[in-house]
Amino acid sequence: LDGRNLVYSAPTSGGKTLVSELLMFKRILQERRGALVVFPFVSLVSEKREAYYRVAEAIGLRISEFHHSSKSPLYEEYEIGVATIEKANALVNYYIQHGILFDRLGTIVVDELHLLGDEQRGYILEMMLTKVRLLSELENTKKPIQIIGMSATLPNLAEIGSWLNAAVYQSNFRPIPLKEYITINGKAYLKPNYPTHPTCLLY
Repeated sequence: LDGRNLVYSAPTSGGKTLVSELLMFKRILQERRGALVVFPFVSLVSEKREAYYRVAEAIGLRISEFHHSSKSPLYEEYEIGVATIEKANALVNYYIQHGILFDRLGTIVVDELHLLGDEQRGYILEMMLTKVRLLSELENTKKPIQIIGMSATLPNLAEIGSWLNAAVYQSNFRPIPLKEYITINGKAYLKPNYPTHPTCLLY
């Protein structure tokens, strides 16, 4: 709540999105600086923009989406920007080049933070977050950008938290329990009620 970076790991439907949205809206309304929400896929960017739209419209906030087929220019002003990894990095670079990074952004929310380990796109996300974190420290700004990273699967949670100088929160609470089944000869059995057989195939 005081603006420190946060790394939050919890199972699917464990409340990560709600926490990030509450922190994001709090900071937007208090500081009047924008939030950049980063998703890995265009479909998620468009879906989330629609989800934010009603709330944003009700309280007079501008919302934009940024991906390879969107028409939003990098200089477009917004309170909530929803972007793919590549476009988010382009926005951050643009703000740095024009000296407006800390004026434009107060929060960066990264969904699916485990994509840092992706062989093709992870380095882009890592570069973007590193630039934001280091500039906050080097410039000793009074208006740091709060980074909120979320994931259901982060094996090196403490290491990432240390890298981002973030508070780390991990929960194993799963509101929707998972059930494991095994299929044998076309019949599904709920674990652990399935019969034992050396030729069983687990799916």
